[in-house]
Amino acid sequence: MTVLIVDDQTSVLTGLKATVDFTGIGIDCVKTATGAEQAMEIFQTIPVDILLTDVEMPGINGLALNQMVKEQYPDTVRILLTSHADFFYAQEGVRLGCFDYLVQPAPAHAIESSLKRAIIKLENDRKTKALGEMGRRYEANKYAFLNTISQKLLYKNPKDVAEARAELREAGYRIHEKTPTQILIINNFEFACNSQNAPSEKEIREAIETSAETAKLSPKPELLLFMDRHRRFLVLLFDEDGIRLPIQMSRLEDFYRQLGLCLPEKQFACYVGELFPLCEIRNELVRMGNDMRNNIEHTPGIFAVCAAGGIESIPTSSTEYIARWSEMLKNHYGSVLKKDIFSYIDSKFSQYPNKYQKLCELHQLLTQMFFRYFYDNSIDVNSLFNDTLSYADYMESYNTIESLKNAVNFLILAAEAGSQTFPELDYVERAKTYIMENLSETLSVKDVARHVNLSPEYFTRLFKRNTGTNIKDFIIDCKIMAAKDLLQNSSLPITIIALELGYSNFPYFTQMFKKITNMTPSDFRRQSRNKPDF
Repeated sequence: MTVLIVDDQTSVLTGLKATVDFTGIGIDCVKTATGAEQAMEIFQTIPVDILLTDVEMPGINGLALNQMVKEQYPDTVRILLTSHADFFYAQEGVRLGCFDYLVQPAPAHAIESSLKRAIIKLENDRKTKALGEMGRRYEANKYAFLNTISQKLLYKNPKDVAEARAELREAGYRIHEKTPTQILIINNFEFACNSQNAPSEKEIREAIETSAETAKLSPKPELLLFMDRHRRFLVLLFDEDGIRLPIQMSRLEDFYRQLGLCLPEKQFACYVGELFPLCEIRNELVRMGNDMRNNIEHTPGIFAVCAAGGIESIPTSSTEYIARWSEMLKNHYGSVLKKDIFSYIDSKFSQYPNKYQKLCELHQLLTQMFFRYFYDNSIDVNSLFNDTLSYADYMESYNTIESLKNAVNFLILAAEAGSQTFPELDYVERAKTYIMENLSETLSVKDVARHVNLSPEYFTRLFKRNTGTNIKDFIIDCKIMAAKDLLQNSSLPITIIALELGYSNFPYFTQMFKKITNMTPSDFRRQSRNKPDF
């Protein structure tokens, strides 16, 4: 602990060092200065924990010194000393946030008392700061932190499992050994197989969290999400109060529908377990895993894993899927849409006793979905039908599963053909205009894609196909072009130019500028101003 004493009278400095028991109260380094300038030089060479300064000094007085230290070294605790009990000095000390105000000559015990309290404040501030830093690290690494703890719940060693429960309680989960628990296992087949086209772990996690929140599966933090060694996502739902589980079917359907909206081009199977005490999680997971293997065709949907063994597909209405399919259609995922609709028909219609009525309902919903898409994209419905499939044949295609599949295939191909004639350049030009009008923002591909109502993946491909340029590179090029113009034709500081173009990180702006122009912004400004005018 270091204290710096500032007073223009050396006799005062000597007296304080001789009478105050600095070592006894935990201060191991005492520095002195006879003026504000000398004090600031000391601040630049060593960390100062406590500043003890006189107010009335020639040149820069103690109040001005306090102001400088407050601005440049805000963690330093500041104490004012003065030989006059002047209200103005006390008032200014409060305004500057000084820790204490002592009137000289102050007895040694009074100064020691003030210093002790200053040390306690420093220690408390540092603990708070450390806890805050730990909290930020936890938030930054929350998934990894919870994943590690959650994996321990599945260990064989009871001690490891007990430790995991204790750590989860510290993280805010109200759980104990017998807490009623229910498992959802979310399986994205592409991700589980490490497919190149699979969504990222982060994308799936965020989709599950968003869907769970939208469907109100469970209040936070009584929902625990982690990934197992088979790359499946486990959602643990806890019900300490015994009133929320098992999950209502309507909430499950909402959850699954929202999951499809978050990642419309991806297929998921959601397996729902039964209620069990938390201490039985390992056995329950083994049981569910064995029964899940029966889904050998990787059929998407919601499945109940029964206590008696086996899995049962949970029937959901066709309307639950229409929103998901509409997103696929809008974002041009034709092949995935076809597979998803066919899979739905194959897996669901075996469960309905009145198949004909359900097929009619599905035909009606699909007709509304496709015709709405054609209308929104200025595609003439009457021009789509031909000898392959007439309008009359389509309207009768609800009679058999085969005829409905043929009709769906025909309309998907028609939608793809129609979207190719729809001017892609309109999307590109709208995107370019949006970028140029929002150069001051921190633009992402997702922001631009959202503006033109396309998925980021599809928009990225479309932009590259029509411009030959990557959308990320285009955004950077536009920002650097604007930066060059401002550097040449304005006197704005370079840091302000960077901020005006959405770069709060100045070194990153300089790095991007140099990467494209082969010179720093300051070199570019200097060179451009030295060019002769012709």
